[in-house]
Amino acid sequence: MADLGTPLDFALRYAAHGMPVLPLHSVRDGRCSCGKPGCASVGKHPRTEHGAHDASTDAETIRAWWKQWPDANVGLALDGLVVIDIDPRNGGNLQAIPQQLPETCHARTGGGGSHHIFRAQNGTKYAGRLGQGIDLKSGDGSYIVVAPSVHASGAAYEWDAAPWEQEPAPAPDWLPVKSDSAAAQTELTLDLATVDQVALSVRLAAVQADSDLRQLLDGRPPLWGTDTSGSGLDFALALVLKRLHFSPAEIFVCMANYPYGKKDGRTAEYLNRTIAKVCAPPAAPAASVPEADDFAPYLSEFWDDSLEIDWLIRDFLEDNVTAEIWGPAGSYKTFLALDIAVSVGGGIDWHGNEVERSGPVLYVCGEGRTGINRRIKALCQKRGLGRDVPIRVSKMPLLLSKSEQAKFLQEKIARFDRPPVLIIVDTLARNFGGNENSAEDMGAFLDNVETIRRLCNATVLIIHHCGHDGSHARGSYALHAGVDAEYQAKPDKARKELVLQNSKMKNAADGGSIFLQAEVTSLMNADGSVALDKKGQPITTIVMQTGSSRQADAVAAFFMAHPGLEGAGRSKYKERLPIVLQKLYDTPGATKIDLCKACGVKAGAALDVLLQQMRCEGLLDMTAMRLTVEGKRAAETFGKRADMRFADQITEKAEREALAQGFQGA
Repeated sequence: MADLGTPLDFALRYAAHGMPVLPLHSVRDGRCSCGKPGCASVGKHPRTEHGAHDASTDAETIRAWWKQWPDANVGLALDGLVVIDIDPRNGGNLQAIPQQLPETCHARTGGGGSHHIFRAQNGTKYAGRLGQGIDLKSGDGSYIVVAPSVHASGAAYEWDAAPWEQEPAPAPDWLPVKSDSAAAQTELTLDLATVDQVALSVRLAAVQADSDLRQLLDGRPPLWGTDTSGSGLDFALALVLKRLHFSPAEIFVCMANYPYGKKDGRTAEYLNRTIAKVCAPPAAPAASVPEADDFAPYLSEFWDDSLEIDWLIRDFLEDNVTAEIWGPAGSYKTFLALDIAVSVGGGIDWHGNEVERSGPVLYVCGEGRTGINRRIKALCQKRGLGRDVPIRVSKMPLLLSKSEQAKFLQEKIARFDRPPVLIIVDTLARNFGGNENSAEDMGAFLDNVETIRRLCNATVLIIHHCGHDGSHARGSYALHAGVDAEYQAKPDKARKELVLQNSKMKNAADGGSIFLQAEVTSLMNADGSVALDKKGQPITTIVMQTGSSRQADAVAAFFMAHPGLEGAGRSKYKERLPIVLQKLYDTPGATKIDLCKACGVKAGAALDVLLQQMRCEGLLDMTAMRLTVEGKRAAETFGKRADMRFADQITEKAEREALAQGFQGA
């Protein structure tokens, strides 16, 4: 493999490929840099406090580590991976493995052995050894040493087939697993005699249009599927049929009659175990008896209650829900999450969308904590806020699929002077602690998040990565099914914009797309001067701003719908229109004198033609200096507000058509 250069170069390459790394101690003159006499793990143990739990794909974090330890060896965290580690010094030999290894990425270790890396399947937990000198390494907290690290012998670790040259293959089915694996689920008791075959056929025919089911019945994985093996297809089919309200017994009959997944070993026991993974009831909660007021009252008791949607951020994010933003690396997801946090914490509009419930924000930080303070400070400066914005940032990731760590977070929140109204988990991968492809692990994560959300009466926003092809969020479909709202972050390189597309919302209609741009900004000192680093260079970061091209399209669409305003009286009136709209939007009932001052003109008559035309176009009330609903939409179009609204909610048909033409291919 071509030399990438320094350990930092390699670490960044792993991270860009979605593989979390951590810095390890290095080898200096045959001794470990830890300085401990007789170190038993020379050049192999972590430099960070929490070991593999600190592993990250965040470039800023990685650069900070290797700036502190330039010669650090590189560790690769094994979340979602399993490695066959062959060590000839302990009698390990590739030929001793009884089965042929699939083609996968593999490397030569500094000790003369080899690492063969695979993707763990469906949350499987693997046993420790294949034989003498042949170990299996996998799971949360595990890691391996990778190139270009140097071994105690002085030899370097080298790739024969790097991960960016050869993707890790799915782990072979013959690898030994632990007895408490997800594959050893308790079986269900199914009463097949209760299944009416004729009625079942009719029901299946009625749901044929379901896109996921159609994919599976055609022998293809659903669009969200990440496991294309036979057993993976069977698992997906059971999950989809459960979503379509088929009983476990009906699912068994369907799968027995429509074998589109695993071809060999498709026994009744196998089908039962597969269905059990999806349909087995959750364990009973510990000694918890619901109170009477935990249940909704009768219809007559809440008939007169308001049915208005409760928003955290108006028209964007509902209050008291669990939501998810997912997208590829480099789509500014963390910057976006912090932008939302500052608006909610500071009680200011989020790019024109009103924050209807402001208050403390808890940011559970799993990646890039080194740059978080800088980013938050820049956002506060840009938004006119000070140091008192109530945002708390965790000092370490929390593995929220684990009940003990979720309980730890609950206890911490209980000690806060005010509970958070928004909890951001960034990212799911770094705050998970299980296998993302496991419905069981994902279900545990969502259950714990739901408990915390109810405790605080808060909104939870989860930041997550996408799958390899970018068409869906990574991991188990249980996440998509379990969240109340979902947004996809897509970089639009042609427009240099970030497109945030809403595809699911709990109570409101699914929205359209939001357009943002990343703007580089300098941090400022207290005296207003630009903050400089040790080399005298400005300290910069990124803040999210309204997408300018989206606004240009919206303005063009507005004038298509209101041609009478494009040249109302004189050409300069077109320049004054946004000023008048904004003034009346911010100050309903403003006088002509107020409008003249805003526009920089002396006589009120200079605006008469424009105001008359605004009334003719339905933007201004016929009897008062107040904008109509259409006028408020116009103000949002010309200001920095329009681009942060869902297109279908703010535009009329003519505008929608113009915008659709403007965004073809976006």
